[in-house]
Amino acid sequence: MEAGELRGLCIRALESQADHPGLLLARAVAETMCSDHDHATTRQSIAAALGAAKHKYAIPEREIDAAVETLFDLSAEYAPELGPPLTAELLELRQERPEFDPLTKRAIVRVHDHPDDRVRAILGARRLGRLVENIGRAHTRRADEYTTLISENAF
Repeated sequence: MEAGELRGLCIRALESQADHPGLLLARAVAETMCSDHDHATTRQSIAAALGAAKHKYAIPEREIDAAVETLFDLSAEYAPELGPPLTAELLELRQERPEFDPLTKRAIVRVHDHPDDRVRAILGARRLGRLVENIGRAHTRRADEYTTLISENAF
């Protein structure tokens, strides 16, 4: 019940400061602690918070790292529904926004030790997806090489 109230307070406060990193992270945590939580909203809040912290507020990277560490601690002990969207969003940031690569590399270390199997499964699924993509590219290259070889040797 308190999480729902906190979520409502964060939503109202974000109306006047839509990109405040602290409010966005509080919104993400409160969202995951509500019975009607929405992982997409949590992910959007985390991405917006990290982006604003880095680009608009110029918060030092060590402080952003500390915030992410705190989120992992919360997800491991008090807010288990925070772990999966946090992990998924950090991996997405790594892929789409190279400036977050150092942050996400450090965060992935936490994923390996996370007590929630779903969190580790997200990382495993992402790695498996990249492996399948690499195999597909290698197959396409081989097929192209074979086609070129056949066309060059045709009479």
